[in-house]
Amino acid sequence: MEKADSLYNYAHVSMDSLPAMRSLLYYQKAIDALASNDTASLARKTQILSEMGDLLATQMLYREAIDKYQLAYDYSVALLDTTNMIMAYQCIGDMYRKLRDLGEAVHYYDLAEQLAIQSKQEKTRISIALRLASAFMENGKLDLAIELLPPAPYQVDSSDEDLYNYVMWHIYSFTNRENKDSANHFLQKMKESSDIYYRKYAVDAQLTAAIRNGDMKGAYWLEREMARLN
Repeated sequence: MEKADSLYNYAHVSMDSLPAMRSLLYYQKAIDALASNDTASLARKTQILSEMGDLLATQMLYREAIDKYQLAYDYSVALLDTTNMIMAYQCIGDMYRKLRDLGEAVHYYDLAEQLAIQSKQEKTRISIALRLASAFMENGKLDLAIELLPPAPYQVDSSDEDLYNYVMWHIYSFTNRENKDSANHFLQKMKESSDIYYRKYAVDAQLTAAIRNGDMKGAYWLEREMARLN
């Protein structure tokens, strides 16, 4: 365990200063150092695999991230750890949503929501409902998406604000609730996100609008902004 801890710390502390793939290598070495399958080792493997999935997701390696989250889920089952089982399925759903495989996204979100309901984790259930709303929205089912949204913004966890802004932008842009000022408000919030997925989506939405409106000067600067994000 001590060797695994040392390797984990090196990977974790060095994430900002080393290339992501090198950090992933040390995470894997930390897992390999956990040879036993006692409770403490399984819990540590679950933690490391989840962080590997998160790091792969930041590199937009979504299928590779799914593999890590699935392994984290398998270890969580062995530990009877419902909270981490839910988180793993939620993360897998997130990856499929970003891959535009909405059927699989809905499937894993539904599994996660059922676990959250069974274990009476209401805050987590709301988070998953928001994800389900996004998947239905991206599948053109805006009415279903609206029904799944939390009744009030304050019920949304801070970690879900980007996703909430993303869904709300669609609602105010493409439904009978159409409201340009509200749509622009949520679009600007996406542009300020720490998640490059949402920043790129917001810039792309603005670029599409600029081209549609014949604003070639605006489109030029937005294309340059998109190039920097890529």
